[in-house]
This record gives sequence, C-alpha cells and structure tokens, in this order.
Amino acid sequence: MDEDTRLSLPFTLTDPDTPVFRVVLGAISSNPAVVASTNGFFDGSGTNRTLLIVPNPNAFGSTLLAITASDGSGAVTNQMLLTVNPVNDAPTLDPIADVLVDGFGNPPAQTITLTGISSGATNEPQSLQVVVTTDNPALITPLTANYSGSGSTGTITFDSVNKASGSAVITVSVSDGGASNQVFSRSFTVYYYLSQTPPVISSISAQSLNEDGVAGPIAFTVGDATTPAANLTLQAFSSNPILQIGRAHV
Repeated sequence: MDEDTRLSLPFTLTDPDTPVFRVVLGAISSNPAVVASTNGFFDGSGTNRTLLIVPNPNAFGSTLLAITASDGSGAVTNQMLLTVNPVNDAPTLDPIADVLVDGFGNPPAQTITLTGISSGATNEPQSLQVVVTTDNPALITPLTANYSGSGSTGTITFDSVNKASGSAVITVSVSDGGASNQVFSRSFTVYYYLSQTPPVISSISAQSLNEDGVAGPIAFTVGDATTPAANLTLQAFSSNPILQIGRAHV
C-alpha cells in the first residue's frame, strides 16, 4: 500500500464451538512507527469481517501485523507482512496577499516575504527550489526569487516601469524534485495605479442654438483611475462670458 492511504482487508471468521459474535479480535504491529497497534480497526458481523489498516501520517516502511482471534478458551494468530511505500508529499507555501502600488514617480522595488515553505513532510529533508513568474512581464520587471534551498521563509522582489499602471498575476512555485507531487504554487495579483492621473471626460461635439434658446441636455461621460465618478466635481466655463455660461447645469 502507499503512504497516507488506507487498506481494507476482508477475511472469514469461524469457530467450531463458540458463536463468532463472542470471538474477540485484535491486531498488534511490530513497527508502531509505521502502523500503530491502535490503528487496526475491525468491522463486519457473522463470519464476514474486515480489517482496516491506517498507517501513521507520512510514515513508510514495513511492519509485521499479528491478527489474533480469541474465544476465551483458546486463541489463534495469523501474521502478515505489510509494506507501506513512500510517496512524495507536495511542498507547501502560505497564501500571498494581493499588492497595491502607487506607480506615480517611479516607486521603489517591492519585496514580498514568503512563509510556510516546506517539503510537505518532516521526514522528507529535500532541497527546495523557489521559482517566480508573471503573466505581464511588460509591467513587472525584473522579477527575482531569493531562497536558500532550506528553511520556511524566503522573499521575492519585483519592480516596474516608471509611471506603471495596470495589473499582473505573479505565481510563486516551490519544487522539491520528487518523482510526483513535486511542485506547489501560489498566485497573487499586483495592482499599479497612478495617484496623480487626472480625471478624463469624453469629447463633446460643437453645439449651436438660436438666440435665447437652450442647448441640451448634452450627454458625456467622466471617469477617474482612483476616484469614483460620483465623487468628481464638475464645472463649466466659457471663453466668452457674454454668453453667460454660468447658467449651465452639470
């Protein structure tokens, strides 16, 4: 059986002179570091029984299991060799929070601390590798990972072009070089915004109207990179005050 799995073994229980419901079953493991004697569970009724074997977490190796049946006046023991095959545990890495950066004025490079780095099991002392990538290299450059190969923490560092604006997904992958389950990844998003970006207003075509007439309503749109449109202040000005643009309502 493989590490971190369970094995269910069906067997038949009989006794020539005692009702089988009175027979007491037990299991003893010669190697409790792999399978504890308390980790053998019997189930079933009548002559049809099962033994569920649950190895210890992340444990592998061999153990000799002695299965006993006792009716009070006598006992019988059957032995079986159980081998638990090692299976590589996936590495671990804690979640990484999204990052918000003001891209105005060429901000400094950003450093993110990585935590929770491990091989996935205390009995797997593997050398680990941390690799970092992004889906938007035009925005995030350069991008580097700093990790010694062991320990639970590391860092990644990234920078951006001057006056950067936009977003990028950064993916951090930890690899232990195992034959399976060897890579574990976490992703987070970096958002760059420009705090000094002015609001925008859609173009308005030239208008004409008769004397003493009223123009409008004239539709247009406004927006801002960091401020909701509802919070923007709108004003109207005229290059010819004689036209009394002050009567305009926006």
